[in-house]
Amino acid sequence: NVIRTRLAASLAHNLTEASSLVLGADLSQVEEAGLAGTDTTQVDLSLAYRYALTRDWTLAARARHGIVFEDGADTERSTVFSIGVERRFSFRP
Repeated sequence: NVIRTRLAASLAHNLTEASSLVLGADLSQVEEAGLAGTDTTQVDLSLAYRYALTRDWTLAARARHGIVFEDGADTERSTVFSIGVERRFSFRP
């Protein structure tokens, strides 16, 4: 049996009509009920700057730092910086 739990939160603050800062936190946990199972917890913190280029397109610069814990021990750390152009939309059938 595997139990997966995830908690995500974000806070957005508009700097101007066209730009904003977004702070995010994400906590996920995977618990394996077997005797040889490995419990894994991952923590991600992110900061993003978004600038509206047009009504549909956004320039986004992000920094994300993640830590992975396996059975309580810090096993992996990663930091990612990215910049890109994005378009968001939703589709509901």
